[in-house]
Amino acid sequence: MQRRKLLKWGMAGVVFSQMTAFAAPKLQQPAKKFVWIILRGAMDSLHAVVPTFDKHLQNLRGPLVEAIEKSLHPLDDGYGLHPELRTLNQWYQQGQLIPVVAVASPYRERSHFDAQDILESGKLPADQDSGWLARAINHYQGNAVALPGQYLSPYAVVKKP
Repeated sequence: MQRRKLLKWGMAGVVFSQMTAFAAPKLQQPAKKFVWIILRGAMDSLHAVVPTFDKHLQNLRGPLVEAIEKSLHPLDDGYGLHPELRTLNQWYQQGQLIPVVAVASPYRERSHFDAQDILESGKLPADQDSGWLARAINHYQGNAVALPGQYLSPYAVVKKP
């Protein structure tokens, strides 16, 4: 394909995607959004949402806890949010964030990929054709977009067309 044709079709796609925004009627209230973020990989959940009430926390994680304990953002029930998670704290203060901690699926095997499929499908055994979030969106009759982690950087901008 020639570069000019690629640029021409790419720009046509951008223009076409923006046309729906101009043609759509203006809504009185913005549509509600549901965002589900799964912290996986190297994230230490006990360092993100800290159970400050746990009497063993200081003994088991002394230096880690001491470095942040005075600057934690307070949450309900004796939890604290890591000081670097300022945006999440703002969402929590506005009633737009609910941290869910200490949950697991019944899966106890050693396959990370199977465990992830079960988590995303919400069924055991995993249902590859449907996920719990897709079922919820269908019931709500809304729209959804799934983004892999690399798109959740501070530089990514996601807009609904």
